[in-house]
Amino acid sequence: MTLETMNSLYEIVEEEWPGQVPPGGLAPEMPIFYGGIGLDSVDGATLILSLEEKFGIEIDPETISMDVFETVGALCDFIELRTMEHA
Repeated sequence: MTLETMNSLYEIVEEEWPGQVPPGGLAPEMPIFYGGIGLDSVDGATLILSLEEKFGIEIDPETISMDVFETVGALCDFIELRTMEHA
């Protein structure tokens, strides 16, 4: 996981859900849903669309594992893998 990817994720969260990022910013072990950032399942669809737009990747919500969205670090690793596949 790179700092660039985490910063881009931070920008998405701040744009879509202002004030949701806890003081101190994002951390790799921070949960995406219900703790940490505090997104819910409805927010997940918005997050997927924002990630697709920002990183130029496609994410099929029907086939993606929820493990990808467990933590900030897991999501950043997934984003980097997908961007390498589409390069």
